[in-house]
Amino acid sequence: MHVSISAGESCVVTPDQLKQAHFYVMENTPEIEPYIDRHKLYLKTKYHTKKRAWLEKEHSNSLGDWLKNEVEMELAVDRESISENLRWISHGPDYEVTKFTVYRINGYLFRTKSRDGRIQQNSGVHVEANDMHISRDNGLTYGKASYYGVLQQIWELDYGERKVHLFKCNWVDTKRGVKRDTLGYKIVELTMLGHKNYPFILASQTRQVFYVKGQKNKKKSIVFVVPPKTYRDAYDDGNDEEFSTVIFSGNENILPAVDPQDLGKESRNDYFRTDC
Repeated sequence: MHVSISAGESCVVTPDQLKQAHFYVMENTPEIEPYIDRHKLYLKTKYHTKKRAWLEKEHSNSLGDWLKNEVEMELAVDRESISENLRWISHGPDYEVTKFTVYRINGYLFRTKSRDGRIQQNSGVHVEANDMHISRDNGLTYGKASYYGVLQQIWELDYGERKVHLFKCNWVDTKRGVKRDTLGYKIVELTMLGHKNYPFILASQTRQVFYVKGQKNKKKSIVFVVPPKTYRDAYDDGNDEEFSTVIFSGNENILPAVDPQDLGKESRNDYFRTDC
């Protein structure tokens, strides 16, 4: 379930940004996967090159136009061979993008960095993605990689009968800015940015995290995972500024909760001074 809970603002973005966002949507639409493989094979055959970096760049630049032509040719032969979703996506998004600053999805309440305040923090994002590694001995290998970042903008792409929501983020460089300390805590340097050519993720792919600045080094922050709220938010009436981000026990980076039995017969009144 997802719902935008801030007023949207329509605006025109640069062609490069729009192409970048559209490319990410295509790369993450299961119905387009066979076309992606065909497009990469087409590029290799046409240009007779094995330079991976060049092929990947050309793939991202030309996939949209190539997909649109392929779908139109297949529709001319058999209109039932292409799903409705694939038809709308292949035509590309409208040049006007609607931007939001607050968005609720999958039990998380996200705010862009500009909406974070002194009390609440809802712009921390985390996503796990397949990461490709190249080694001389084993060739290509794939594995899960964790990416941490800060939400900058929330986009709604208009594909006619389809609306797709993307998060535009600043990502921490996974090689230089993400480490694990001796206690097992994940530490990030939010100013050490990377992956600038890939700022977008689908809103549905995101998990929320909370960054706490280190005491010794203010440039570094400890990452706390925020579990989704599976219950009705008692502050949905708009008064949830102070309670929008809650850290529960059971997270990867969290101190254990205090057992109520350890408190004995103490009450909160035991901690109030009566001599002043």
